[in-house]
This record gives sequence, C-alpha cells and structure tokens, in this order.
Amino acid sequence: STWGELSRFTVNNLMSLYKDFGKSAKDLLSKNYNFDKNKIEVSANADDVKFDGEWLSTGPTKLELEAKLPNNLVAHLESTTDNRVTLTLKLKELLKGALLKGKASTTNKLFLGIEYTQDWGTATADLDHDLVKGTSELNASALVIRKKFLAGGSLQFLPQSGLSKYELGLGYVESKKFEVTATLTEDFKKPPSLLLQYIHFVDPVWTYAAKFNTSLENSLKSSAELGGTYQLNKDTKLGLKVSNGGLLGLYATSKPDANVTLTQSVQLDVNDRSAPHKFGFGIKFSR
Repeated sequence: STWGELSRFTVNNLMSLYKDFGKSAKDLLSKNYNFDKNKIEVSANADDVKFDGEWLSTGPTKLELEAKLPNNLVAHLESTTDNRVTLTLKLKELLKGALLKGKASTTNKLFLGIEYTQDWGTATADLDHDLVKGTSELNASALVIRKKFLAGGSLQFLPQSGLSKYELGLGYVESKKFEVTATLTEDFKKPPSLLLQYIHFVDPVWTYAAKFNTSLENSLKSSAELGGTYQLNKDTKLGLKVSNGGLLGLYATSKPDANVTLTQSVQLDVNDRSAPHKFGFGIKFSR
C-alpha cells in the first residue's frame, strides 16, 4: 500500500503527522551538528519501562521516565534541573485510529490533544492553556497521502485575536529514492515565507539534502543549506554541510562499543577565517 511504502521509505521519520512534513531533510542538515555544546546521554530499557538522561553544557539537565501501563496507557515523566516537571499521558485506541494526549507541567501549562490516523492520512487537534496568563492556543493540522503525493497544512488560532498562523505544504515521494517538499508559512507578524526541502537517498552509504528558505516580500532575506552523510562503515558515519553564509559544518559519529556512541562536530566560517571555530562533543550510553 502507499502508506506502507511511505513508512518504509522514511524509516525513522514516518511522516505520519503534518508536524513531520519535510523532517527527513531537516534532520540530515541539523542532527549531530551540536556546535559550542557538550552533551552526555544515558538511555536504558527494561521490559515496559524506559529511562533517558541528558546533561548539556549549555542548559539544564533532563531526566525522563516512560512506562507502558495497562489498557493502552503510556505515562511519561520529565524533570529538569531548572525545577520544571512535566507529566504526559497517552491513551491509544480508545477510538479506532485515535491517540489521546494530556500534559500538565509545573510551568502552569496544560495540554490536551488528539491524533487521528486513517489510510488516507492523519489529522490532529490540540489545546494549549496557560493557567497564569489565562490564555489559550488552538492548533489543528492534517496530512493527506495520495499515492506518491502529499498535501497538508496547519492552523494556529488564538481565541483572543483569531487566526494567528497557518502553513500549507505539498510534497512528492519516490519510495527509498527521494523526497521533496514545499511549505508556505504566514504568522501575521512577519512576511510570509517559502521553504523548499529535498533529500536524496543515493544508496545505503550516501544521502544528501538541500534546503532553501526565502521571504516572499524580500528575496534578500533568503538562506540555503546543502549537506550530506556518508556511512563509512557500520560503526562510523560522517556528515558535512555548507550554508550560503559561508558556514561549513562537519561531524563524525562512531561506536567504540555496542552500547556507546561518540559524536564530534565542528563549524568553520569560510568567509572569516579569523572567526573562532565552534566545537561540539557528545557521548551516549545505552542499554
């Protein structure tokens, strides 16, 4: 089926929701490029319980615990060293194809949402409410899949002022070969913009992607990135990207052990060689 082909093609990015539209290209051009940042991650699984921990040199430490409970219920607890605690509950298949989500945080914010999946695509709706400010935000999205074509969009609505932002997206997918997407965004606070993204899975070793973003009112406010990854061997992966601003980024991931992953990255300013280089390092332990 078309849905099955799309899922196999995108591997880790099922693009099952509109929020994942164009995510494959976005991830290739951003993931593992942790400039000016050091990170330590720990991940462990035991039966129906999963634990994750993350330390960042530039932000708070985060601990996460997720547990599968009876009756298709999943609980997720997140705590950070800046005194933020968030509890998320997910209820699967209360209605066929539906996932209900509820979230509460010590930041005095509440979230309630639904994700609905069918053969034709998906739809979502959610409500964010700030208990302190007394403000709410309504969001809705849909992604329709027709053979190799995708079309979707999202709306953001503020009860106090009406429609505040919208997106429209069109895409085309050739299974296991390439994906191209175009997204039009307008949030009524700045000029509308157009984002074009492309990713090509050349073979199991080579993958490259490109991204172009421009303001529809001022073409001078444009940005572009081109990059790719190379799987050197089963334990080592290399990445490179360059932007129209002359920034060159490189990274390497390696697995010295089955349970350890190392990531090193660097950013160079090609236009200004006197500018300081930015380095990043990460290590992840998993069980």
